[in-house]
Amino acid sequence: MRSVGIVLGFVLLVVGSVTPLAHADVNDFIINSFDASYVLGTDDPQGTLTVHEEISVDFSGYNHGILRALPKKYNSMPQHLRVGKIIRDGAREDYSTYSSNGNLVLKIGNADKTITGLHHYEINYKVTNVMRFVGKDAELDWNVNGTEWTQEFQHVSAKLYVPDSLKGKLSNDKCFTGSKGSTQSDCFVSKDDDVTTFTTSTTLYAGQTLTLPAVG
Repeated sequence: MRSVGIVLGFVLLVVGSVTPLAHADVNDFIINSFDASYVLGTDDPQGTLTVHEEISVDFSGYNHGILRALPKKYNSMPQHLRVGKIIRDGAREDYSTYSSNGNLVLKIGNADKTITGLHHYEINYKVTNVMRFVGKDAELDWNVNGTEWTQEFQHVSAKLYVPDSLKGKLSNDKCFTGSKGSTQSDCFVSKDDDVTTFTTSTTLYAGQTLTLPAVG
């Protein structure tokens, strides 16, 4: 049976106001969707991922924004994280960073402003050392939204773009869902040329993630 418990995936921490208004519950929001796009590159000997994430959040109260925590290491190897543009509702958004529990945390939003209602975030970054090699075989395992959050996700999807040099060397026709160690597969896979799309078929609850394996 397949276990995703050993996979160090991306951790999604979406929270509300750092200094909340007295009447606002900072956890009173819904994550409507989390859609990720991964371009697997070979410009590093152990592979790179260029990542574009889109997160739709509906705040019931007033909040300053969200936090997105990204592990600094994958399989004990440094990720060499490079953060690009962060956008909210089509415009560049303020953010700062700090380190916590081995993660680089993106603190997205303005401490002097509050927002409410539906908002759409886009986060761009690049990481290295994402592939494992055993002989001639290559392996990539990736948790899309991660397991360390307390809200549910109504929809999660991921698109994986594989370069010509790795076509036929990676098998990516499965996906997994659930908490750490889960072998559930409440998701489906579709392929179109060099793009493989992984999509959940049910809501993911607190502590559950979508995992996409691409195994040589």
